[in-house]
Amino acid sequence: MSNPYLTEAYASLPHVAEAEERAKKATEIKRRFRGGLGADAARNEVIKAAIDAFRTSGEWPEDIGTQAADAYAEGLARESERLAVFELERITAGNAEAARDDARYDVLGLLRERQEALLEGARKHVEALKGVTTAEGAIEAGGAALKAFKDVTDAARDYSTLRAAVLQTLKSMGDDAEAGNVVNVWRLHVEFERPSDVPEFVAENARTGRYDVASFAWVVTSGTPHVPADVADVRESATAVEVYDEPPHIYASYEVPIQPPRPAKVYDYARPLDIGDGPGTIKPNATMADPRPSSPIF
Repeated sequence: MSNPYLTEAYASLPHVAEAEERAKKATEIKRRFRGGLGADAARNEVIKAAIDAFRTSGEWPEDIGTQAADAYAEGLARESERLAVFELERITAGNAEAARDDARYDVLGLLRERQEALLEGARKHVEALKGVTTAEGAIEAGGAALKAFKDVTDAARDYSTLRAAVLQTLKSMGDDAEAGNVVNVWRLHVEFERPSDVPEFVAENARTGRYDVASFAWVVTSGTPHVPADVADVRESATAVEVYDEPPHIYASYEVPIQPPRPAKVYDYARPLDIGDGPGTIKPNATMADPRPSSPIF
């Protein structure tokens, strides 16, 4: 089943609409082609009919060659026409597909505009709900709230369809498998500019692609709905380092002077022997501390 928002977007682009109209017309031309025997089959049929008649009546047509040649020519014309109409359909279908592929960035832009208009139009209905997000609550409130609930329900359904159009367009960009994987894994980055701000009940609706009244009302009033420019935009958004809206922290640096090295400790029992040729007797400059007791004190 085609998506109405995609159909509308592509139809609004003249070069796409023209290419698709040519493709539809080519399909109709092929449908009207009746076909028939090819050249060899038509010639052989005339020859066989002449032989069968001769076996029965003994009469042989003098112009059998002309008859067979005419049948061959007519069959060749049918073969050529068949080749032409099938090739016409193939080429025009390819041109239409190429036109749609080239227009995908334009389509996303049109869907972005359509989304803004849809959300803006739904805002007054969401405000009229006055916090009601269930059918029971709307029935109990009655009046304007009940009508607003119906309007928001319809708008939520339209919004789900529009988001499906965005998803379908993104998945068709680049390699189908890679694009589909990017879109499916980072689905919330397809739907919102700040996925970390999205409540879980809205995120669940976004993953399934079916927005209810409560989740759609949140999108209208508090959300940051997003239509990515392409698949690379989704990947970049998902892998970017999140920046928080906080004042910067100042980490001051301090220069600590390097202290001169202290002389090595020389104990009285560890002095080297004075053998005469050395630097002389080294005087001790440290004393041993009292040894720790070998057994605990109770």
